[in-house]
Amino acid sequence: MAMKKCPFCGGSHVFLNGNYARNGTFYWAECNLCGARTKSIFLDGPKEETPDYITDRLRDIWNTR
Repeated sequence: MAMKKCPFCGGSHVFLNGNYARNGTFYWAECNLCGARTKSIFLDGPKEETPDYITDRLRDIWNTR
């Protein structure tokens, strides 16, 4: 399933971003045009932090309206 367009500006350039913290990493999806973003998810285990898992989870959050 693909990422839906931004519900605010209609932009189709949505990227996934992350920010490392001491105990894990925060990830979110963000519109490249208007900056709208999802809530952050925090992952603290190497099992959870596979690229496929992160992409699938953020895509589901972004596409849920």
